[in-house]
Amino acid sequence: ATFSPHVALLIPDGARRVLDVGCGAGLFLEQLRADRRDGRPDQHMLLRVEGVEPDPVAAAAATQRLDAVYEGVLDEAIAAQLPDAAYDVIVLSDVLEHAVAPDRLLALLAPKLAPPHGRFAVSIPNMRFWSEFARPYLDGSWDYAPHGVRDRTHLRWYTLASFLAMAAACCDLVVPDDTPPLRVHFGDDHKLPVDLAHALAPIVGQNEAAALYDESDVRQFLVALVPRRTTT
Repeated sequence: ATFSPHVALLIPDGARRVLDVGCGAGLFLEQLRADRRDGRPDQHMLLRVEGVEPDPVAAAAATQRLDAVYEGVLDEAIAAQLPDAAYDVIVLSDVLEHAVAPDRLLALLAPKLAPPHGRFAVSIPNMRFWSEFARPYLDGSWDYAPHGVRDRTHLRWYTLASFLAMAAACCDLVVPDDTPPLRVHFGDDHKLPVDLAHALAPIVGQNEAAALYDESDVRQFLVALVPRRTTT
């Protein structure tokens, strides 16, 4: 995984041990640790970074950058190798949409979060993104693509609401009060046409039409998740 400044915003300054699931060659956590060490006091240093990576070539590269790398698809066997109650943050950056059972993956990882403030840092594509998902569906040109929201390797699609509902249902995970979801907006050129939003209002309701319009240029959501007990 390459460095994502958006995902980095979800990782608290005090995080000292982080696991990146789908870490690629380990570039994200390598850069994050370097950034967190620059001029910071010891109590804010990111001390240990680890990864899970299914591709053997990428996993081998990651071993040169991270403190531990678990090679393979995250399943019960890999999860059993991870310490319980150990990680301040578990990163799932553009991972869950590729999973056959994302709820099961979250359930395997939730016990690995360190209480009381351990959290997931998740990025997911937005199926309401007008220019890449909804418009091609309406004009009949929808098909899988080499990358983006319609990436041919995606097995799951979410709106923000449906993703949060899945996380709550499977593991009682919720958004922490201190970190509201972040939206990566691409600008007005990617938005649902205003006239169409107005036309939809009598059908879906004014508030829903306004929410759809607001999220229609959002290509990606970035969401922190914590067990419900740690929301306060």
